[in-house]
Amino acid sequence: MWILKHAGILPPIKSPHHKTLIDIKNIKNNEIRFGIVTKQNDSLYVDVGLQKLIKYKGTQIGKKVLVKISNNGELSAEDSVKEELEGYWGYDVQFAESLSSLLGNTNCEILMTSIEGLQFTKHVDELIDKLKLSKNLLVVFGGPKFGL
Repeated sequence: MWILKHAGILPPIKSPHHKTLIDIKNIKNNEIRFGIVTKQNDSLYVDVGLQKLIKYKGTQIGKKVLVKISNNGELSAEDSVKEELEGYWGYDVQFAESLSSLLGNTNCEILMTSIEGLQFTKHVDELIDKLKLSKNLLVVFGGPKFGL
């Protein structure tokens, strides 16, 4: 399939939120992982990419969650907050009612991409200078057939 022709070419990203596959017996106490919450037989579990689901002590059904795994003989997971963790833990995706409502309620640098836009390489230095002063970046993607 042409869309996957480059899949697997790059090595895995070496960041805390891109975990390698390990045996479930090797999970350390207080390990942090992303997962998806599911409900089975009136109990909540989180799928964190291991051989089995882990009991979840939270309330977010069907959501992507960041959890801290406890390994006290039996694995369980509770919500964690990435702002309280060291290192890069990935980006956040947010949805807005409209582009104008999103842009009006943000306190960050904004990078808008579009087939109609200016060439990025001509503005890299300016963007880098602005990012040094800001902690957050909002990237708004235009479509391949339509601008923003």
